[in-house]
Amino acid sequence: MTIGVIVPRLTDTVMAMLYEAIARACGRTGRIALVATTEEQVEGELRAAESLLQRGVDGLIPATARDDDDLPDILAKRGVPFVLALRTDGKSLSSIGDDRLGGYLATRHLLDLLISGRSRPCEPIQMAAPTLIPRRSTMANAGKERTADVATGEG
Repeated sequence: MTIGVIVPRLTDTVMAMLYEAIARACGRTGRIALVATTEEQVEGELRAAESLLQRGVDGLIPATARDDDDLPDILAKRGVPFVLALRTDGKSLSSIGDDRLGGYLATRHLLDLLISGRSRPCEPIQMAAPTLIPRRSTMANAGKERTADVATGEG
């Protein structure tokens, strides 16, 4: 059995680690994983999926989903087994992390370093929008001021 993995790029550490973990899991069960990259291009995503399917993969793991993504619907209509990874379209079977918890834990770690005196604030901190809410609430709970967020420009 062969699994096709679609990622935006392998220079992204998280995406590379995802592929490596899938490849290891496949290896333990006598399967193989093939990877295709898209460079965050919608057309690249569709080309990658088609290329992997033409090579006979038995299923796909796209890590490229967006809210307006057509690929999951296309795959479902064609009867291709798939599960989204790290990202979701809000409809399909997905394996994703908890952005709120991750944002909270990262901010809490930085605050602990600040409080212990082992570090000083380093603004701006760029975070994806889902991680901003836990960051803001964690900072507020610790009584710490913050400057503008790079991701939103909000202060």
